[in-house]
Amino acid sequence: MFSLTDRVAVVTGAASGMGLAIARRFTAAGATVVMFDRADGTALAQELGATFHQVDVTDEASIAAACDAVAEQHGRIDVMVNNAGVFATAAIEASSDADWTRQYQVNTLGPMHGIKHAARHMPEGGSIINTSSVAALMGFPEYAGYSASKSGVVALTKVAALEYGPRGIRVNCICPGSVETPMLASQDNAAEETGLVTVASPICRIIKPEEVAALVHFLASNDCGAVTGAIIPVEGGLTSGFTPALADAAITSLAALT
Repeated sequence: MFSLTDRVAVVTGAASGMGLAIARRFTAAGATVVMFDRADGTALAQELGATFHQVDVTDEASIAAACDAVAEQHGRIDVMVNNAGVFATAAIEASSDADWTRQYQVNTLGPMHGIKHAARHMPEGGSIINTSSVAALMGFPEYAGYSASKSGVVALTKVAALEYGPRGIRVNCICPGSVETPMLASQDNAAEETGLVTVASPICRIIKPEEVAALVHFLASNDCGAVTGAIIPVEGGLTSGFTPALADAAITSLAALT
């Protein structure tokens, strides 16, 4: 079950973090994996037995050419994981058009390019998985640009599921919470975000990349052929409500003010 044998899978943002974990899991499940990233992932691809293309997902010509190359080599693309993303924080009053534009170009336009050009080479039974964020499902202070760009992925997924469904192509979206990745570690607010999650999440910890990869593996397989247009959180229950730890922290804080 959940075998990816004989499936040709492309993963963007595959040189680190969630993308690398997905590429590893796909390889273990028998897929022929092609890694896309702006950074050089040649050595990682060789380690996994995958192939690598240096791709800028914001450049439509770049991703179109890379998808064409994959199809020329392997005959098709069965699975496309649009995972590449960037992150920046700023209060709305301090936001710049440049920050918003960059996040839109990578986080929203990138998946659109991936869908458009992978689907040209995708047979019936194909699967497209887009990476959004829990920030598309709930608000966080200073995340306006990021949340807006990731909310666009949710809407894009629903429309793509409708448009490509008649061709037998499924399109789904995952919404990870805080994940133990180099991107999180590089954030200025990494310690604060990690601390918040330990009290706000029912599992009291951040997510491991391998846990995200497991969900993507399920969505990539033919075993879930009826799942399309789904927006699936993988955030340790963060959106479920107030945890006892968070409620206690709030009560303690209020008591200190009185």
